[in-house]
Amino acid sequence: MVHVKFQRIRLPALAPMQVLLAGALLLVAAVVLAAWNATRFAWLGLEFQPEGERGLRVEAVHPAGPAAGLLRPGDVVRAVLREGETLSLEGFNPALGPHVLPTFDGYNRYLEFQDRLAAALNDGVVTLLLEDGRKLEIEPRTERPLQALPLDFWLFHLFGATACLIGLFVWVFRRSEMAAALLALSGGGFFAATWQHSLWLVRELALPRSLFELLLIGNHIALSVLLGALLALLACYPRRLGRGRWVMIGIAAGIVAVQVNELLQLADWPMHTFCMPLLLYYLGAWSWPSCSGDSRRVIRWIGPPSLGVSVGVP
Repeated sequence: MVHVKFQRIRLPALAPMQVLLAGALLLVAAVVLAAWNATRFAWLGLEFQPEGERGLRVEAVHPAGPAAGLLRPGDVVRAVLREGETLSLEGFNPALGPHVLPTFDGYNRYLEFQDRLAAALNDGVVTLLLEDGRKLEIEPRTERPLQALPLDFWLFHLFGATACLIGLFVWVFRRSEMAAALLALSGGGFFAATWQHSLWLVRELALPRSLFELLLIGNHIALSVLLGALLALLACYPRRLGRGRWVMIGIAAGIVAVQVNELLQLADWPMHTFCMPLLLYYLGAWSWPSCSGDSRRVIRWIGPPSLGVSVGVP
């Protein structure tokens, strides 16, 4: 009988600076991917400002955009016309994040309208109905100049990448500590949330529902990971709670329950379906038994930006 002896292959451990360099390169690649996607949405070369029942006022016209020479700042667009269908822009806010709306019903209605509007923009030539009665035919482009992306797009990536690199920096020098791993996980969650938010942030009027909803779901999961990791961090640092493992299991179960409720749209939360769970994470961390003064200062610094990433405030 032949005996074959297997030996475990040990991969060489990467030095801290090698891990940091690899992480930084991955972040750069992720930002490049986001920019590539953002420049492929339907583009009219217009900036809009909601004007309530009047429609959308043109704030700026990009000189290289399809609408250059056809519209000027101050014009008001009342509707988009598509195959006999009038998509009214009265009371519509193109920059709204659907999860700002407090119920699943409002969330779904906004995404439904976004889908119809995106279909009109992607059909080729689109007809805009202006307040003065004029009808303008414009063909949106599917390539947008990189310099036309707003500053907020880059700021979101700057904030997210900074948080991710801080967590990674701590972890590479303390790989055996759970607290360092949780800090790195929270930084990764922050970057994932800002990455997805940056993509719906740059839309002019609309995104297809399938894409928009995918980005929203990913953003919500990433925010739950960020805040859940923060709660778990408080369970083991600066001092470990007696039943730290069960606390972490409970946090994970809470995250899963919240996300399942959102995915299946089972029940609206009181007051606000999307912000209430985030607020509970934040309040739970603030009132944590082991939360020191320094920890509360960190929570005060992390909490508002986390909620901002969710509701659309840079």
